[in-house]
Amino acid sequence: MNAAGVIALASVHGVRLSSTGVCVVAMPSSKLTDELRREIRANKTELLRTVEPTAPCPACGCGQWWQIPNEPWHCRACEPGMPLTATTLTVSCHKARAQPVSFHAGLDRKLEIACESLTLTPGQLCQDLQAGGDIPDLVSGALTLQAIQLAARTLALMR
Repeated sequence: MNAAGVIALASVHGVRLSSTGVCVVAMPSSKLTDELRREIRANKTELLRTVEPTAPCPACGCGQWWQIPNEPWHCRACEPGMPLTATTLTVSCHKARAQPVSFHAGLDRKLEIACESLTLTPGQLCQDLQAGGDIPDLVSGALTLQAIQLAARTLALMR
């Protein structure tokens, strides 16, 4: 029997085959027969080439996979040397990792622009704006760059 035959036999028994990239997973395992278990073991290498992963990598938890024809699936994190001709797959349980963003993302640059050519530093402007309660307006974008520059000029004159 080949991989296609094993997949067909599993389907007859109500078993769905998937892969972790390293192992063949049969669900529900309660429906596995001795014959089906033997065939899965005997055709494991071919099944790993045929059956798509449906879960993250058991080693690192990454849900992104790649494969070149007639080879098993490879985890993109554990085996990053993916050829340009590879087929890629992202399992639905994969959650992209967001880059950490500071609370004031982008705000630092706005403060630098507002303080250019003034005697006020971005840190001082930020402190003064925090004291005045305007930071939420800055972060949300409610205050425009022109308003921030006007506040910076005013504060610089007051120092």
